[in-house]
Amino acid sequence: MSSYHRKGLAFAKRIYAPRSLGVSVGFITVAVSLYYVNAAHWLWTLALLNALVWPHVAYQIAKKSREPYQAEWRNLLFDSLMGGVWIGAMGFSAVPGVTVIAMMAMHNMAAAGPRLMLQGLCAQALGVLISLALLNPAVNLHGNMAQIYACLPVLVIYPIFIGWMSHQVTLKLWEHRNILRKISRTDSLTGLLNHGAWKDLLDLEYVKSQNQHQQCVIALIDIDHFKVINDTYGHLMGDTVLQNISEALMENLRDSDLIGR
Repeated sequence: MSSYHRKGLAFAKRIYAPRSLGVSVGFITVAVSLYYVNAAHWLWTLALLNALVWPHVAYQIAKKSREPYQAEWRNLLFDSLMGGVWIGAMGFSAVPGVTVIAMMAMHNMAAAGPRLMLQGLCAQALGVLISLALLNPAVNLHGNMAQIYACLPVLVIYPIFIGWMSHQVTLKLWEHRNILRKISRTDSLTGLLNHGAWKDLLDLEYVKSQNQHQQCVIALIDIDHFKVINDTYGHLMGDTVLQNISEALMENLRDSDLIGR
């Protein structure tokens, strides 16, 4: 499995939860408006399928695709297309329509940035045209209070969920950054500070001791007969000696002491 394929699967998996929640709470907005426009039974069936079945189908499509990233991109555009269809099916009521546009724009922006958001808006426009051609809906821009209240769940719940997911991504990035920072400063064999990191910290400690008029002690350890050990028993044994000495130093020195190789 290529790296690109793995990234595509991760992308599809990341979209699965927001899509499932978004279409579920969005169904409330759509359903109330469909009720007031006396929508046909097949529209109700389509709305239920879109809310309850489509998220799982979309994930499977991306998961089984040879190019999961592109498949999931198409799934997101289909989400936007259906959003445009529902805007028309709801009679172009202003508040529900703007809610659909805003929530899908936020979702697409969070998923893949401005490019997907703009493509999503175009897909929504196409969806509106499809609804005009198929449904010829009666336009009612004002709607009623029930339709406005039906927008509240998606306006409240969905942004909070997207914010929570963004926070989780931030935490993971912060964790990975710290891991990489630690790796870049650590000697892989001994787990001690590597030469570059140790020298940088030594300079800082020297400046600190000068500014605060404190004494600072440097201890240099040379392993007796280390070359003989390497030549006689091999480098693996020499590495073991270094690791054992490093463990002894870390166990017996203070946390404030800087140990490097």
